[in-house]
Amino acid sequence: MSASSIERPHSFNQGRNIRTALDMWKEGRVKLLRSIEHYRDTCNTLDVACRAALGQPEDLGDLENALATIGSELGPLETYEDILCKERMRLATMRNTSGALVRINLLPPEVLAHVFKLSNTCYIQGNTVRLCELASVCTRWRWIVLSMPELWTHIDIGLRTPNGLTQLFLQNSRNSAICIHLDEQYSKPYDRRGKPYEGVDNYDSAVHQLVQTLTPHIHRVHTLDITATNQEFAMKVAQIWLDFGNPGLSNTLSIRLPEDGGFITIGDSEGDGIGFEHPENALRALRSIKVLHVQCARFSWDSPAYHQLTDLRVCNDDNAVIFKPCELFGILNSSPNLEVLKLEGINMLRIRGWTQPIPIIFNHLRTLKVSRCAQGSLDILLSMVTVACECAVGIETVDLGHGGIAGFFSRSRTVVLSLDCSRDDGLTYVVSFLDGLPPLRTIILDDLYTTLPAQHQPQILPTDRRTSMILVNSTVDLEGLRYIVSVLGVRSLRLECCRVMDSWPTTTLERIRTSLVKTYPELECLITDTESTKYLACRIMFEGDVI
Repeated sequence: MSASSIERPHSFNQGRNIRTALDMWKEGRVKLLRSIEHYRDTCNTLDVACRAALGQPEDLGDLENALATIGSELGPLETYEDILCKERMRLATMRNTSGALVRINLLPPEVLAHVFKLSNTCYIQGNTVRLCELASVCTRWRWIVLSMPELWTHIDIGLRTPNGLTQLFLQNSRNSAICIHLDEQYSKPYDRRGKPYEGVDNYDSAVHQLVQTLTPHIHRVHTLDITATNQEFAMKVAQIWLDFGNPGLSNTLSIRLPEDGGFITIGDSEGDGIGFEHPENALRALRSIKVLHVQCARFSWDSPAYHQLTDLRVCNDDNAVIFKPCELFGILNSSPNLEVLKLEGINMLRIRGWTQPIPIIFNHLRTLKVSRCAQGSLDILLSMVTVACECAVGIETVDLGHGGIAGFFSRSRTVVLSLDCSRDDGLTYVVSFLDGLPPLRTIILDDLYTTLPAQHQPQILPTDRRTSMILVNSTVDLEGLRYIVSVLGVRSLRLECCRVMDSWPTTTLERIRTSLVKTYPELECLITDTESTKYLACRIMFEGDVI
């Protein structure tokens, strides 16, 4: 006897049981309705009788007894109502097991699609972030979402992505504006085949095929994010976007190349960059860019790419990009509405006879990060800048003694300061600098050594500051922390991934914390092995980077 013939009687019996149970439920529902109607009639009769007895002294005793009885029965009646409500909810839950009958699925597709449009899109370099978990929804929702062009407007592709899949992504976005994240090394499980590049035999053919696939859709790209190891690959994709892109739509350009491969010039106004087929369109596209991120890539200092930016990030090898002060001033002056400015690996030339201009006032700059710069470069840069809004600043301690840095903080509204320290930095050097600044809301010190010089007797003056401080990856001792807390008026101290001085083998961070709190009862001190600031905007260059 086959398995199917064994299962049929069982299925038949199950169906008969369902029909029988449904008939019994219908019969019970009819009885419930009749009982409710009868109960409602008795309630109306009782209400009329009680109202008629009001104001009749001879009926007062009977009325009071009736009302007392009603009061005693209200509790059980509420229980009956709860039972009916729970049974109704159980039936509704049973009904919702049908995808066609669940209430939300009765909404039209365009309304359901709007639910997914409200989802936030997010891209983190090197991580896969999905807009929604399509496998966890019903078939109807899945098809509604897959038919939405909004789902396909953030496209991650690479040279190892099958060309047919890239074309599918682009076609599904229809005529919507799209954001392209193009990673030369981007791969997925479908790349575990023999050929390194799907459908082609070599690297050059893969680049040519990808450029051909992108070209018909390049006018819809508002954001182009390129991560590449090969300069030629980045140049070709950037060129077609500038040549054939829509200047009215172009908004964001990000090009990241490896730091050990030198740097390239892209779209240079002096003519030594890439050659454009449509230079007028390219210049208009450059002028329309609002967000510019370049790593080991550059534009000439007078390029239209620097005009009216809101987010500028330039990252290179140490001292790889050399600026004259007037050139950097021109770049900053061309974008007075900057909200984010991050510079890494720049070298400012000190020009004899150069007159320091009046600092540029930035009313919207909320994040400023400068790191790995040549000696004196930070001083020159900050002397050009005044921040009129609340700003988070991340710098190194290399130039703290220069007047340009102190002047910047005295005329700017810095609320968060992150300092990357060096073992050569003395504690008194760092604390003296911080003590001379206007009050800060939060101070972050990375890799600080809190040892005080031998026989040092610091002069500690009363302070009314209320500073929060975070020490990250620092080496601490009790006396150094007492000095910091006293001089800077620290009221909240976090020790994140910190360690105790080698000269104090029996001392633990917890003992140090206990002694600190005993000395300063108002101090809140927390010890943790987790870094809370490693993704802070003023501490990282690009989103997805980790300190």
